[in-house]
Amino acid sequence: MKKKTKVSCPKDWIIKLQDYRNTLVLLNQEINSGVWAFTAKCRRVKYEIGIGIIDARQKVIPHPFDYKQTFNNSCNELKWGDEVSVIVDLQSNPHTFCLAINKVLQPFCVTNIPDRLKFILFFGGLDSEWEFISLQELAQAVDLSKIEERRRFKYE
Repeated sequence: MKKKTKVSCPKDWIIKLQDYRNTLVLLNQEINSGVWAFTAKCRRVKYEIGIGIIDARQKVIPHPFDYKQTFNNSCNELKWGDEVSVIVDLQSNPHTFCLAINKVLQPFCVTNIPDRLKFILFFGGLDSEWEFISLQELAQAVDLSKIEERRRFKYE
């Protein structure tokens, strides 16, 4: 029998892992058009912690540790207090995913992302915390000319 992981929201917008198992939290809001920024703050980082997207049509959500990372995306490790924004552009062709840490656009992007998606938070250990800041529709997309062509990765 599989045990359920304990996750709580001890304060209004803080999500805390109360277990030793690595855990993904899926935010139920589906995004299928426009340009959106999902922003959260690292409140407590004990081990690994992450933020990202999944295809909203997926029935089974793969765990990040099931995949080996074969490239360095030049994204610094997240630290306490870092504010992280996942920016998805479903207006552009191809659709794109970008990341900003403390309002600084990271030097990579992912193209060909799904046209229906949801945001996820990853918790790597006991007492890890994310604070939800905002989910907002943006007036314009990220200027991809700031990202080198070789740093544009294809979603697969």
